Amino acid sequence: MDPERLGVIAATASKLFAGKPIAEIGRTLDVQYALEGSVRRGGNQVRIDVQLIQISDQTHLWADSYTGDLGDILHVQDEVAAAVASQIRVALPVGHWA
Repeated sequence: MDPERLGVIAATASKLFAGKPIAEIGRTLDVQYALEGSVRRGGNQVRIDVQLIQISDQTHLWADSYTGDLGDILHVQDEVAAAVASQIRVALPVGHWA
């Protein structure tokens, strides 16, 4: 999977899609892939679940979970970001961000 452009919508805009089917979201945004995630907290622990979905057939191309201490949340965030970047194999030159 080598997208020519990578688009990110604002968190406030993403709330508009809550509860809607992934196929509808994909059509509305005109995208081929979606990255879904959730964050849960229990005591001093945080768990981040992420999954990469191909819109056309709702295939889960990749999913993983990351846990860590809240005091080390930036490390957990960096781990998730690195994993996502390696999974979508994005090497976009400046100017291709949508």
